[in-house]
Amino acid sequence: MRSQFRTPILFALIGLVGTGCHRKPSLTGVRATFGAVETTVAATTAGTVEAVQEAALGFSASGRVREVRVREGDTVKRGQILAEQENADLRSALRDAANELRRSQQLFRAGLISQATWDEAKSNLDRARAALDRTLLIAPFAGLVAELNLEAGSEAFPGSGTPALKLVDLLPRRILGTLDELDLGKVRPGLTARVRLPALSNQTFPAHVVRIIPYVNPAKEQDRTAQVELALESLDASRSVPVGASADIEIIIERKEKALILPTRTLIGVGASRRALVLKDGKAKRVPLKTGLGNYDRTEALEGIAEGDTLIYSPEDRELRDEEKVKVEVKPWP
Repeated sequence: MRSQFRTPILFALIGLVGTGCHRKPSLTGVRATFGAVETTVAATTAGTVEAVQEAALGFSASGRVREVRVREGDTVKRGQILAEQENADLRSALRDAANELRRSQQLFRAGLISQATWDEAKSNLDRARAALDRTLLIAPFAGLVAELNLEAGSEAFPGSGTPALKLVDLLPRRILGTLDELDLGKVRPGLTARVRLPALSNQTFPAHVVRIIPYVNPAKEQDRTAQVELALESLDASRSVPVGASADIEIIIERKEKALILPTRTLIGVGASRRALVLKDGKAKRVPLKTGLGNYDRTEALEGIAEGDTLIYSPEDRELRDEEKVKVEVKPWP
């Protein structure tokens, strides 16, 4: 009696196992379509936003700070006084020198003093003005106060090591990055680029290549790289970019507005042996491809597939057999 019950149960289990072994893998895919495609080069490491002009300013004489006229983040004009030390005595000396020069000018014109005396009065005024200027911090160009290490009432000393004030210009920002030596032959001045800035919520800004510095760092401890300089296209956007921020750089080498494209992740192999898994009659068919432009996101297909063909993403846990039956959910793309 027991054997009569075991036999149907055993066959049922075998049937269930057999059914599981032949279950079609569930995969995702997309349809080949026409769209824009680019070949790009990315910087090997994050680039850096730099100002064209920077100045670390400090007093050239020791003294107590009387007044600080700016705050960090202020924009200033060229020649604007940013801060000054206590200098009432020097201002008085400058007024006296100016009065003496006017008096000497009148006497010289009247022939009552010599040329040497007149020249000495002019020199005295120049020395008084220079002495006062040493107590002033003056903006050498229009810019932004990026750093301020001054307070009214504190003592300031020349050569202390820490700049009293750091000023950066308001010109378009430049971006410095590094390129692998293998990519140097592809990049030239004038190529367009995209610069993504984490400091500005990962906003992406258009840019262009200004120059490639023709020197490859030969240090063995790191990849051999050369520097590339880019400029942001928009002056308004450039002014909002903080100096010193990191920048992810992608340079566009070539672009087509209309090409048959597929996701780069659907490609198998490299170079001339590239293939793709294409859904045909419910099966995953390995199809050889001839590819054109491409990057990490999408690749141009020159031969091997047609518009509307379904490209299958390879499963991560195993390799599909050629013409293996599959179940594919088609996702929208791009």
